Amino acid sequence: TNSAVYQLPFGTGRRFLHGGLAARLIGGWDLSGTLMARTGLPVNIVVTRSASQMLDGVSSNQRPDLVPGVSIIPAGGQTITQWWNIAAFAVPAKNTWGNSGRYLGRAPGMSTLNTALEKRFPVREHLNASFRAEAFNLANHAILSAPAGNISTAATFGTITSSSSPRRLQVMFRMEF
Repeated sequence: TNSAVYQLPFGTGRRFLHGGLAARLIGGWDLSGTLMARTGLPVNIVVTRSASQMLDGVSSNQRPDLVPGVSIIPAGGQTITQWWNIAAFAVPAKNTWGNSGRYLGRAPGMSTLNTALEKRFPVREHLNASFRAEAFNLANHAILSAPAGNISTAATFGTITSSSSPRRLQVMFRMEF
């Protein structure tokens, strides 16, 4: 996460346009932003089996076996319809535990840029106003959800079915007294 605030150099008390009507209209603006980026969060790849197949009778969220020599990443690269290679996993034999580790997979990473442009100005002695325009996820990057991680549902395993936080814009006007 990185954030910054920059006072635009126009208007009273700033480098350019020190006085006059132009200084009052164009001057006094602050530009701020926050950049957030992260790698993908861990995802537990699991298998659901019949309780009779397990020594302890617990049927859900069991670990599958890894197939030796097969990458969990698809040969053609990761896509939203195939984030992991289902051929890299197998259902363990009856009454045995799977050999894969916990949180073996990684969801897609994300990055987002939020910005704001704000101007504060006096109206009267004890009355100020501010105008602010904000953009969230300015670049409109897709923030993908984690792919399905249960190999027992082969049709959806490794598929990303949703995303969140599209670009949003908002404006605000506030009176302070």
